[in-house]
Amino acid sequence: MNKLLHWPAALAVFYIVFMLITIGVVIFSTFHRVDLVAEDYYEQEIRYQQQIERILRADSLSVPVRWLYERSQKSLIIKFPPELEAAEIKGNLHFFRPSDARLDRVVPLELSVENSQTLNTAQLLPGLWKLKIFWEINSKEYFTEGIIVI
Repeated sequence: MNKLLHWPAALAVFYIVFMLITIGVVIFSTFHRVDLVAEDYYEQEIRYQQQIERILRADSLSVPVRWLYERSQKSLIIKFPPELEAAEIKGNLHFFRPSDARLDRVVPLELSVENSQTLNTAQLLPGLWKLKIFWEINSKEYFTEGIIVI
């Protein structure tokens, strides 16, 4: 008989806890930033076949584009295949920060005669970055990407 008298209080506590959790989730989701991968995400999705062709061209090179992050010197070294002439390569490097789009950086490609470029990464915050490399040679576009942890 004693247990029957406590069920209204247990039911009230259950509903109060449920409401507090729901309110907490709503407050959290309103203040949590959600950035799209890109501002023109839908237009990029439509043009993705061109991107696939760029990736396939980059994959068909004898040696892929490589990069090496030197943590002690805070520098990133990007090396293009020797078969490509540095003077003909035009493009840019896009440092993409998945956690905050405001930190993204775009740097033009300026290759040396050894088909490499060294970048100072001291201004980039530590953490995960996606490196996207777009380049063009004789009106043919190429693309490759990878992950860098600074």
